[in-house]
Amino acid sequence: MKGWDYMEPQRHNIYENLKTKEFAQKEYKEQCIEYINKRIDSLIQIRQTYIDINKEEFYSELIDELKKSYDVLCETERTLTISWKVCEGNAQRTNKDDTTG
Repeated sequence: MKGWDYMEPQRHNIYENLKTKEFAQKEYKEQCIEYINKRIDSLIQIRQTYIDINKEEFYSELIDELKKSYDVLCETERTLTISWKVCEGNAQRTNKDDTTG
């Protein structure tokens, strides 16, 4: 099969452009954060002050960070509802400041 010899060098380089696992993980995390930020921006534009998040779609570190950074309205096994609404008398309090348990 002399006619196919020109394809031989390509077989050795076929995986050269394959993205690494580390690159894919980094991109996934960045895309998750970008998606959450875009959803929050769109909800703010329509004056909504909370978001429901399907926890199964995102990585656990991001869910933990959201729980630290926002007020948790509700959490189930699959869903997290967080809010950025400022309530009168509670304007300075966030989950980060809450040390009463």
